[in-house]
Amino acid sequence: LAAVESPCKYDSAYCPVCKHSDPYAHWPKAHNADEKYTEAEPAGPHGTAGGDHGKFHISGCTQSVSRYKTHCPDKRFYDRDPCNHMNTHCGPFFFTALSFPFIAAYDSAASIFRAQENTKGPMTISMISNVMNIGGNAILIWVFHLGVAGAALSTLASRIFCAVVVLYQLRKDRQPIVVRDYLKIRPDWSMIKRILGLGIPSGIENSMFQLGKLAIQSTVSTLGTTAIAAQAMTNILENLNGIAAIGVGVGLMTIVGQCLGAGRKDEAVYYIKKLCVIAEAVIIASCLVVYILARPVTIIGGMEKESAAMCIHMIT
Repeated sequence: LAAVESPCKYDSAYCPVCKHSDPYAHWPKAHNADEKYTEAEPAGPHGTAGGDHGKFHISGCTQSVSRYKTHCPDKRFYDRDPCNHMNTHCGPFFFTALSFPFIAAYDSAASIFRAQENTKGPMTISMISNVMNIGGNAILIWVFHLGVAGAALSTLASRIFCAVVVLYQLRKDRQPIVVRDYLKIRPDWSMIKRILGLGIPSGIENSMFQLGKLAIQSTVSTLGTTAIAAQAMTNILENLNGIAAIGVGVGLMTIVGQCLGAGRKDEAVYYIKKLCVIAEAVIIASCLVVYILARPVTIIGGMEKESAAMCIHMIT
């Protein structure tokens, strides 16, 4: 609603009416959502009053809202209307939401492989998927000029690839557990209750952490594009710190689960302690690597000096 009531405020936005890099450059004063357009405003370079100029923007925003409500999702993301704020935000979210079922399918199938002591297969599939994702980002963003929606489409395609390949691998007879006819699978309610008893508290704990991240992101979004870019890059680098330790944790669950399944609780305790120490060492090493590579990454990523400085400050 705010976008419909007031002109767009993109930094150095391109004005489709006056062809000026700043649509308010020829106005005597800045305008915001609280100010009203009056007929007393001076005429713009086209002989139109400032109020009429604002009406062009309001009309464009109104049309964007109308297209958002009436067009199918995959069309509205490629609209080039500069007043359509929703194209940038809803496009990636829509395609990312489509990929969630494929993430669940991949994680479920990969856990079956890990239970059979086969961690190489899911790792190989994941590596190929990441290469596809990076290549798809480059093609869809730089060749087809799809912007952020292109990155989301590449992510969706890579996640679909992971799910399809790992489910296909489960159909082969070369492993102890073969899954083919999914319609014959029946739920084991007692086992489901045990899993939920462990998973729900863990999920709530993780959701609290995500709510904290959401609150931080909501605060940062009010600080301008420089802070948003710095915080986004910082999040990526911080996630890199924990990837290796997360891998150790996945292996820990498999090993400890097998030890407990075999009734060897002493070995489970031993491996928990050993792998926790390894995870701490891996985190320290990865933090040092990220600290060393933070500045080169910001340079290669083409970040502005202000954003890069803020990112390095938060990393260090």
